[in-house]
This record gives sequence, C-alpha cells and structure tokens, in this order.
Amino acid sequence: MTSMLSEVDGPLGYSLQLKLGVAELEVLAKAVREQYIERIRENAPDQIEWFNNNSIHDYHLGCDRLQHNRVWGKKSRTFNAETVARIKSLDFIRVLEREFGRFEISGESGFEKEEIYWRLVRPGQRDDVGPVHADQWFWNLGNGVTPAGVQRVKVWIAVMTEAGRNGLRIVPGSHRQEWRWHGEFRDGIMKPVFDQDPETIGLELPEFTPGQAIVFNDRLLHAGALNAGEKTRVSIEFTLFTHPPRRIDATAD
Repeated sequence: MTSMLSEVDGPLGYSLQLKLGVAELEVLAKAVREQYIERIRENAPDQIEWFNNNSIHDYHLGCDRLQHNRVWGKKSRTFNAETVARIKSLDFIRVLEREFGRFEISGESGFEKEEIYWRLVRPGQRDDVGPVHADQWFWNLGNGVTPAGVQRVKVWIAVMTEAGRNGLRIVPGSHRQEWRWHGEFRDGIMKPVFDQDPETIGLELPEFTPGQAIVFNDRLLHAGALNAGEKTRVSIEFTLFTHPPRRIDATAD
C-alpha cells in the first residue's frame, strides 16, 4: 500500500487512508460533547436543559436559544491540554507517527500549546463553513510561527457526518499550482481571500463517514462543504509539525 506520506507529497496532495475505529470515535465524540455542554452552560445557562436533552446532531434546532456567533469562536472550540493528551493516547496518533515520524501539534492561535479544535456545521448555513483557501496562506499572513526544520501537514476528521451530503471539499493536485489570493483583516485576524472563481477549480467532496480522516498538504486548496444533510455536522482538525525535515513539494515555503 502507498504510504500516507507519499500521497500527501504526491500528485494528489492528500490521503484518505486514516480511519478511526469505533472506540476512538467515541472518545472524540465524548470530548466534543463535554466541551459543547460546558460552553453552553457558561454562555446560556438558562437553556442548558434543552441542550442536555438533545444530541449535537440536533444543535441547529436549538441554536436560536443562544448567540451562535458569539459562543462558538475558535477559542471556545479548542480542547484544553488534558483533552489533547487523551486524544494523543489513541491508536490513530500512533498510525500518524508511523507514517510521518516524530511530530508536534501546532498551537498557532496561542490558545493552547497544541491545538486540536472542532467545528459545528448546521444544515444550509454558508457562514458555518470556510471558503476556499490553502492553510499555508494563514501561516504566510502571520497566524502562527512554524519552527525551523519542520513541515506542516493538516489532519481533518469527520466525527458526525452524513456521507455525500457534507464534509470537506478539496481540489486534488492544487498544492502543485500557484493561485491568486490576498489577505484581509476579519474577525480579529488576517485571513486569506481567494481571488479566483471557486466554481471553476475542480472542487470535489469525498464521501466522509464518521471516523474518516483526510490528511493533506497545507498548500492544498480546500473548503467546507455546505451542509446539505438534515443534521449538524461535527469535525475535528489540527496541524502537524513533522520531523525530520521533509520537502512537501518543490514550491513549498
């Protein structure tokens, strides 16, 4: 079997080999649920009973009970060090270590030393998904510092999803091309803005099922898919600083 490393470095720029087992997926789902309930208790304590009695899958049915945009900033969705340690004890982390060698998880936002964070995507809500971008562009705009002698690799995991109806859209091979973009200051940070028509670049949506991960080159173009399902989607993501030094492609920064 082709290694994840060669796929991430190769013509497509991503790998779909990584899939979490049922027990691992339960750990992730429980960690998200715990932080989800904690944040709602902090921000809308008078509504906690409804959220306690309903699944995160049904979050969209009760989201008007709180101030969605205020409650769910990235800091509110970033796991603390204890939860990160729990996640790093799971078998899929050992798989990543075998494939990529020694690595650290980045802490680009300064919320935690190592940042693993999650996202809620409600049905039909465009504001819940990110636009087309390459992760490298965020780093180029000064969002986080990459240590010398490492390369960045992104990991995205579907926790709660409906196959073919939501997930992460990607442009295979886009990490080996140059694209037009610029930076804008929004939501308190510099963010990249894609300057080309996203409908002309060949976005594809893999069929993600719960536990399916995609590991990809941080130059790969991607975007959140508008949730065409009936449930709220939940995903987890983080960036690896991989060792020893390795070239992702000839044009990597």
